[in-house]
Amino acid sequence: MRVAYRTFNKPIFGICMGNQIMGLAAGLEAYKLPFGNRGHNQPAVNLTNGQCVITSQNHGYALKDDVMPSGWQRYFVNANDGSNEGIRHTFLPFSSVQFHPEAKGGPQDTRYLFDSFLTQVREFKAQRQELSEQQECVMGNAAQSAEPMAARA
Repeated sequence: MRVAYRTFNKPIFGICMGNQIMGLAAGLEAYKLPFGNRGHNQPAVNLTNGQCVITSQNHGYALKDDVMPSGWQRYFVNANDGSNEGIRHTFLPFSSVQFHPEAKGGPQDTRYLFDSFLTQVREFKAQRQELSEQQECVMGNAAQSAEPMAARA
């Protein structure tokens, strides 16, 4: 995962253990929760907008987030016990949540996480396509300007 952070220039969205793996690779530590967070009605607060969402959780560990590594920020926090429920990179398209957004704790409370990730993927794909077209244009122009020189020689 550490190598991916440096070289994988694509969006990443981790869920559950994916949150722990991303956090460990970023330099955070994991710790065992006293009781674990289990249930389909666990409140988590999105720290970027203050929205409290109802989530489905089933984990006994959390990331220790009192000091965040450079480039990372807390994303979600459990409203009951204050434990970490998500992290995100400040400028790269990497984010993760400890809870299960696919399990629909609230009817559609966390659907926007998937919408956001898909938007990041589409933007990445569009940027990659644009770069590819620019490279083709440059290579095409280079080939055209080389032809007359070869013909003159």
